[in-house]
Amino acid sequence: MRRSGAEHESAQRARLVALSTLIDQSLGWVILGAGGINDTGQIAGCGFNNLTQQTHAVRLNPIGTLSAPTAPTGLTAEAVESSWIDLAWFDTSSTESGFRIERRMAGGTFSLVATTAASATTYLHTALAATTTRALDVTAPTLAIASPTDGATVSGTVTIIAAAADDVRLSILELSVDGAHLCSTSATVLSCRWNTRKVAIGAHRVQASAADTSGNHATVEIQVFVTGRK
Repeated sequence: MRRSGAEHESAQRARLVALSTLIDQSLGWVILGAGGINDTGQIAGCGFNNLTQQTHAVRLNPIGTLSAPTAPTGLTAEAVESSWIDLAWFDTSSTESGFRIERRMAGGTFSLVATTAASATTYLHTALAATTTRALDVTAPTLAIASPTDGATVSGTVTIIAAAADDVRLSILELSVDGAHLCSTSATVLSCRWNTRKVAIGAHRVQASAADTSGNHATVEIQVFVTGRK
């Protein structure tokens, strides 16, 4: 099935907007066109600079690799009253989006109690039954797709890299494309090769998912654009 000219133009504009957001906005650049991407992640194209009011050939260079936030440490629990526990921990990362506080009864599985904001280091756990034993687990969402970046233009064989971490133990880290399994591991870093020649030209969803031994799950998704068969 062939896309119409309007659909192709709309997809192209979306790709260029996504590329423009990767650049420091204070520099004034707007990407007008992208000619291709090489094996090192560099993107060649043209752009307009709002500060100089001129159009130039540009080359976008990747500045680094994303990694999953490190897990918090030093979890403590202090009984405030018979039904209150004050939880505290050390935040060892500056890139988390929040913390998941989970608990389980003796011999049970962990279930979610609450989710905190990023950089939180305390939580007051209330409405507890006295003389009841519980195990507590504080985990941060620690999953990221390091490469390619969201909105990237890709072709040929692409290396997809995901990283995850858990404060107890990671059970599985998995990568998929458009919902179809690509590869998996029990390690904290996963690298897979994806042959884009076998899929249609256009937008595709790359998903990473992770689960720990307590049954807690995390997912993250990006969109990439396949542009050729090279």
